[in-house]
Amino acid sequence: MFSRKEKLFQYVILIMVLCNFMKIQTFAENVEPKFLLVYDHLYGYAERTSDVFPLYIKIKCNHEQVSMLQVGDLDIEKIEQNTLVILVASSFDSEEKYVETMNDLKDQNYDVYDESSFYLKKSSEEGLFIGIDEVYPFSDLNKLMDMADKLNSKGVKFVCTVMPVYDNVQMEAYDKFIEVLKYVEKMGGTLFIHYPIHNTHGTYNPDKKAALEKATEEYRRQGLEITGVTFPLDQLFMNAEAFQNLDFDFILVEEAIGKVDVDLDFFNITKQISPYIYLNKFDTSNLNLFTYKQGYKFPPDLIACSLDDDIEELDHLLNALYSEKILVKSFKTSSFNERILKIKDSRILNTSTAVDNKTQLDIFQEEQMKRIRGENLSPEEKPSEGYDISHIVGIGSKIALTIIFIFGILLFIGRRVDSKKYFKE
Repeated sequence: MFSRKEKLFQYVILIMVLCNFMKIQTFAENVEPKFLLVYDHLYGYAERTSDVFPLYIKIKCNHEQVSMLQVGDLDIEKIEQNTLVILVASSFDSEEKYVETMNDLKDQNYDVYDESSFYLKKSSEEGLFIGIDEVYPFSDLNKLMDMADKLNSKGVKFVCTVMPVYDNVQMEAYDKFIEVLKYVEKMGGTLFIHYPIHNTHGTYNPDKKAALEKATEEYRRQGLEITGVTFPLDQLFMNAEAFQNLDFDFILVEEAIGKVDVDLDFFNITKQISPYIYLNKFDTSNLNLFTYKQGYKFPPDLIACSLDDDIEELDHLLNALYSEKILVKSFKTSSFNERILKIKDSRILNTSTAVDNKTQLDIFQEEQMKRIRGENLSPEEKPSEGYDISHIVGIGSKIALTIIFIFGILLFIGRRVDSKKYFKE
């Protein structure tokens, strides 16, 4: 029979084991799954749309971690633990290659699905946010205030995307524009800034990254809170470094205006742009309420009305949503606080390992601008400086003094020995 002390000791050990087991279980439940989209080709022959990008955005809008990897670059070391691998079947040249890739991954004990067989649990309630789009300083600002009043009267907080302004910020019209935007914020509007999309052929385009930074800083200097950035889908991947240092929490993704460069390093780019909250934007012209209720393959998160539209268009949209019993959600950043806190730390890490995704055209334009400004000229050669040996001299002096000190001690000991020997004799 065990003594009382031995039994008590056994109970303590058992409790410790159970506590550790519960910690492991809790950790396993709290670990968020990671998704890896494996594709063969981003675009089909002579096609301008891709099946891969919308799937990526759909998963990102569900607040999941997801990366993209071309099947030719498939490497086991790139697949982290707790990763669900999704093969985009429509991107493969042949069914044989698709099946071979699927079997290879399954043989290595990975969870592998195709895009039609995995279930994505919705992380937020169904419904739509409302946005006002394409707001310029020269827009009809009275109409903007009317739209803001309309949404505020319905109790709807909304997103307002303003276009970047780089110059003429000292003009009186700009001051009026800022005051109207402050009024929009009071009426429940959250301000996003649109990524620069202008492209003037035959001239040198400004550095869009610098332009975005300048416009964002100017808006914030005026007391406006710029919370997110709106990006065309193609520009998001090709200019991932443009918004890394601007402290945005949200990325509103809209329809692509061109094809994406297929030679980009999408695996690292998707990791770089991961720590943000994504929203998928549709224009009112692209929304089919019947299809939405039946279930969009890639449902929108936000429906945007252009400021160029009549205010009646906003009335029609709201009435249609209410009549179809589609929830109109208020956009409140406080609703995303928990998620924002989770992504802050990883965003800092990603900023330190940013990927340079400049195209050949961007590099060429930068080089030409440097030539125009004379920055390509080599600076005057600096006079050669002599080699500083003071450090070596210092070390040598210490060594020499040490040797002399040791030699002195040996000499002193030797003389004492000789003296004793002399006196003995």
